[in-house]
Amino acid sequence: MIRLAVSLALLLPVVSVWAGGSPPLSDAWRVQAPRLFAPAEPCCFDFSGNGQPDDRLGAYFASLAISGGDAQAVLDQAVADGALSWFFVWSGAPVTQADLVPGQVVSGSRSDGSGVALLDPAGYPGSGPGLFSLTAGSADGPFGATLDGFQVPFPVGTEVLLVEAELALAEGVFAVDGPGCAGRCTVDPFHSGTNPSVGGLRLGAVVPGMTLFGTLDARYRSCTCAGLDPDQPVLLFAEGPGSFTLACSGNTGEPANCAGIDEVCAGLDNFCAFTPILVGLLLDLDRNGNGVNESMSAGLRLSLAGSTPVETPIFANGFEAPPPP
Repeated sequence: MIRLAVSLALLLPVVSVWAGGSPPLSDAWRVQAPRLFAPAEPCCFDFSGNGQPDDRLGAYFASLAISGGDAQAVLDQAVADGALSWFFVWSGAPVTQADLVPGQVVSGSRSDGSGVALLDPAGYPGSGPGLFSLTAGSADGPFGATLDGFQVPFPVGTEVLLVEAELALAEGVFAVDGPGCAGRCTVDPFHSGTNPSVGGLRLGAVVPGMTLFGTLDARYRSCTCAGLDPDQPVLLFAEGPGSFTLACSGNTGEPANCAGIDEVCAGLDNFCAFTPILVGLLLDLDRNGNGVNESMSAGLRLSLAGSTPVETPIFANGFEAPPPP
């Protein structure tokens, strides 16, 4: 995900309102793991056909909490930093391929809908991670979508890796200019508890194990501070007859050398120690019917509020500030 480390004060001389009027836009100002909130209601979709929502990612988050980890705090920080940045464009047409452009909120209060989002007008509609098209049949009410190109957040230490989903579904109910919120904001008829902070958009996804562990392997291969060979695999994984296997290769170097430099890399030995149980912990879906669980289910709750998009000439220079005159 592209981040913009530019202060609003520097942008003010060049910011202009989106040409042709602002598209209806909502910002996911909070991303939640439902399993970590009381009451811990299962969420969000039944992918296995057993009549129960599937969320193995949430179960993994809960297991991390037992050992002192806080996956929700990592998600919160990633949203605040802009590393996890999702925007939703509203459309009256049926949802097809998602319209994706990079974006970042640069000012305003995101939770009440007064946020200003810096988006690339050349990419709307276009391609790139972070912005999805939803459809709704009325000014307010229920909505649903299949989100093409969605990437599931997978915390590793204090970092969030984005892992491409094979399937992602979203549903919710929104209100326009509801109490304390401007624009299209999610409301929550699904939650039977009384916690008002629970996000109103329900999102479920399926992530193939090969994609998940491939993303992890790519991240660990970047651990040059450990002295490993980046051209050789760090993780060995495969779906074979009767089982899905995962192990660390001999190419792990000295992760202790990464302490204070890269905490994800510094934790590689600890990750390798848990590989014997990770397949059973993370993979819960048998999508191809061969008797082997090869995919991970995920359930998330999102809070949406309206956001105003703006454009700026810095995008013409590869997301960098214009050169000095």
